[in-house]
Amino acid sequence: MAQEKERVGSVAGTDPCHGCGVCAAACPKGCVTLARSREEFWVPRVDAAACVGCGLCVRLCPTHTPIPRETLHRKVLVGAAAWLKDAAELRASSSGGAVGAIVEALAGEGYGFCGVRYVPERLRAEHFLATTPEAFAPARGSKYIQSLTAPAFREMLRGKDKWLVVGTPCQIAAFRRLIQTRQIEERFVLVDFVCHGVPSAKLWEAFLRRAAKGRDPRRLDASWRGKARGWQDAYVLRLTDDARGTIYEGYASENEPYLRHFLRRTAQNLPCYACAFVGTHSGADIRVGDFWGERFKANTAGVSRVEAYTARGAEVWRAAATWCETEPLTPAEIAAVEARMPLAEPPAWGRKTFIRLLGLPGGFAWAHRWSLIGCAWARLRRLFRK
Repeated sequence: MAQEKERVGSVAGTDPCHGCGVCAAACPKGCVTLARSREEFWVPRVDAAACVGCGLCVRLCPTHTPIPRETLHRKVLVGAAAWLKDAAELRASSSGGAVGAIVEALAGEGYGFCGVRYVPERLRAEHFLATTPEAFAPARGSKYIQSLTAPAFREMLRGKDKWLVVGTPCQIAAFRRLIQTRQIEERFVLVDFVCHGVPSAKLWEAFLRRAAKGRDPRRLDASWRGKARGWQDAYVLRLTDDARGTIYEGYASENEPYLRHFLRRTAQNLPCYACAFVGTHSGADIRVGDFWGERFKANTAGVSRVEAYTARGAEVWRAAATWCETEPLTPAEIAAVEARMPLAEPPAWGRKTFIRLLGLPGGFAWAHRWSLIGCAWARLRRLFRK
């Protein structure tokens, strides 16, 4: 009976869930796996017959056991604007290519690399492992969908290899707690990024069915950023077929619908709207992001913002900066970093209905219309309030 009570305290049934995957990576019996929730986000499933009730998953879970913000706050030890010196590599990067520079620096120290790639045949993004910068190339560029982390995270816990790990702030903060628990923190360099939240896989799959126009979406590769029009107009969703080339291309500046919903956070995971990992609250050694704003407004090639929060992060960035042109952050720019706020949450009824509509035949079109009606209603309410 006591053991049954302990099992009730496992991560079974956790929904909403950050989807960090640390519970599945850490489970000593391998009885925790990740599956899709009703809203199509990664959530844990527990094999009760195999569970021994150790409670490790609950202790590591940022939903059940929130990570105290005071343990996350990092003073910006080193802050920089940066862009790769290699023009070809810079052109292939989402912004300034800061992660590419970090990869090159750590390759010389014998590190492996863990990042995210898009896997067309599975219609999803997933973390993968690479041992060379060349093999890590699929991680280049932003992926605006939730990634599956657990298999790669679990593999890195084995052996004594050193790893660079790149992920969302919640993934990285939860992974930090895991490696601290295992007392293997010294084997890892952790990098997160300024995050817009992760949208439901329902949104991505409904969009693909619409954009593929009868083609098999599992044959279509995807990219969410590009610099054909320069970095300032880099939000472009492109689907390509090996046999036919580009079959879909749309820019956020022209109201491309998928990017519209991603940037407006129409269907993000619920924990994203109360994210604890904003400002300089990070579990990472280094945080990267786009350096938008007046300072680099005329730049067409791309600029990264880099913030090192730990002594190890500062050391790694000083080595990586040799691959880049850099300029230091000003005190005002660092203050702007610290003032970052969580996402604004849409009306609950609007989000829930939007996600439900996505599951219907032709669901993307129905959900998109619903969103447009909601936006028009919000504008009318603001007008009448005036």
